[in-house]
Amino acid sequence: MSWDVRLVDGCGELCGVPHFSGGGTYPLGGSDGAELNVTYNYGAKFNFGELNGHQAKDTIPMLEQVVDKLGSTPTSDYWEPTNGNVGRAALRLLTWAKLHPDAKWEVV
Repeated sequence: MSWDVRLVDGCGELCGVPHFSGGGTYPLGGSDGAELNVTYNYGAKFNFGELNGHQAKDTIPMLEQVVDKLGSTPTSDYWEPTNGNVGRAALRLLTWAKLHPDAKWEVV
């Protein structure tokens, strides 16, 4: 089980971001769309579902707090709910929020 976290513009289209690969699932070769699959294993440290429906700029302080508190150095095992793994996912979303502050989060 997981959260699918997307950042969409005013027309409901996926926002563009610098090319990346990562998350629980992702397209072979990576993606340049603001969409990240995050394992529910991380839920004990941060509920990514809380982002749903919020404008990106309104979530920047919350995401900054998560990254500051947990750090962002991941382990080699993505599935482990470590501080660094959770913080790394939050940092990616924080970066996107800063790129597209007027966009909205969709989390399912």
